[in-house]
This record gives sequence, C-alpha cells and structure tokens, in this order.
Amino acid sequence: MNRSLLLLFTFIFSQQSALAQLLKPLDDGLTPKQRFAQGIAEGFAHNYLDQTKCSQLALTQNFQQPKFIYPNTLLLDFAPKLVTADFFIKNIVQTLNKALSELYRNGDSEVTTRRVCAGLYNYGEINARSYVQGYILVDPKVIKMMWNLPNKTSFSDSQVYLHELAHQIQYWHGNQFAKDSTSRRSELTADCIGSALLWLSWKGLSSEILSFESLGVVAASESVGDYDINNPDHHGTPQERMQLSLKGQEFSKQPLLTSKKILQLCEAEVKKQ
Repeated sequence: MNRSLLLLFTFIFSQQSALAQLLKPLDDGLTPKQRFAQGIAEGFAHNYLDQTKCSQLALTQNFQQPKFIYPNTLLLDFAPKLVTADFFIKNIVQTLNKALSELYRNGDSEVTTRRVCAGLYNYGEINARSYVQGYILVDPKVIKMMWNLPNKTSFSDSQVYLHELAHQIQYWHGNQFAKDSTSRRSELTADCIGSALLWLSWKGLSSEILSFESLGVVAASESVGDYDINNPDHHGTPQERMQLSLKGQEFSKQPLLTSKKILQLCEAEVKKQ
C-alpha cells in the first residue's frame, strides 16, 4: 500500500472513531462508585437529577423511579410557606459541597475523585440514607421533623445531610465497625464526622452564633436516638448521639483535617463509648 492510500485510510478511520464517540450515549448507566472504579476522577456533590453529572439510567436501575421527587414538586407539608423540592435539593447539595470544599482546601484529594449524587426521595417515612453506590437520599419528612424541633436552628437539617455524607466517607476509607451486631458504633461515628464537617464548614462564624447553632445540632442528634439496644438498627441513645456530635465539634478545630483524619478521630472516640 502506498503512502497516500495509507494516509487516506488513517484519516477515514480517525473520522469514524470520532463520529462513533460523538454518537455514543451520554448516559453510560454507571453509578458514581462504578465510575470511580473505572478510574474516572469526578468529585463533589451534585443534584441526582442532573443528567450531566449523575446517570439517570443508573438511578432508575438502583431505585424505584416513581419515588423520586422532582425539582418542581410542591412540598405542601411545609405550609404556610409553599416551597418546591428544588429549594431543598439545592440546599442539600450546597451543604455537602461546602464541607467537601473545606476538606479540599485542607489537601484532601479524595473529594475530587468521589462523586456524590444527592436529592429527595419518598420513603414514606422519616428517613435519610446514604448508599455505597454514591447516593444520598433524604425524605422531606426528615427535614420537616428538624424544622419542628423545639431547639431548631438553621443547622439542624444540615446535621442530617452531613451525617449521610459521613457514611460516604466510611464507604471511601472503610468502616471498622461494619461487622458489629448493631449499627450503633457506625452511626455514632457518622454523628461525630457529620458534626465535625458542619463546624469545619462554618469555622468563620462568631463564637456567639456558633454557641446558638450548637443547640440545633444537639437537638437534631438527640431526636434520632433510641434505646432499642438489641435491635440491629440501633443507632445509639439520645445521650450518646449528643455526646458524639459535641465531640465532632471539638475535632473540627484541629488543623488540616481530611476525611480520613476525621474518620480516624471519630472511630477512636466511639471505641471509648
């Protein structure tokens, strides 16, 4: 084959390859965890319904689609203030990214390689869950519960979102309590991590404001405690959850905290309980 023909075939092949890449479906059906496993470096939190950031194929394959809550859905339970789901989805994502950005500033490269897809989901009960596949889903009933706490502050629902982000951190780095007979120590660790992330996010606030907001975080943690100590789903007593949240606030003052360092500090503290 002469050189001219070889160049021509090379050009045609390259154009076909480029066209094939262009026609390739944008939605590859991979969860955030699967994309990480394939070496695709994507970080921070994103709206779970953003098709450019979170695969809708993967979402529908892992969850029951009718239970998704879409941005324009009116959440009437929050009357007299009528709000759409978009308000809360944005708040969840912003809360997560504020904490992740602080970790990144401390040199934590993990947050640039681990994507989290977050949003609202109708569990039909007061619930919020973090999934190993890279999802954080919150039922609006949890938010309403936080809003109605006697000691509620603007940080009460943030503690819920960051508690779920703490579970993502456990998935990233490993959870030494994963094989316990109950989820108590895993959940207390997440309380501690979530609180540390919250205070790390707002370290610039005055001591007066932080003291006031601390009441809301404590109230949020206590409200989800239980005394069913033999139940596999036991999360810790209200007193234990309050103590670990306060400990997370203390840990947040340490310099150059990374997700792994916070996990280690909180696991060591939970072992003392």
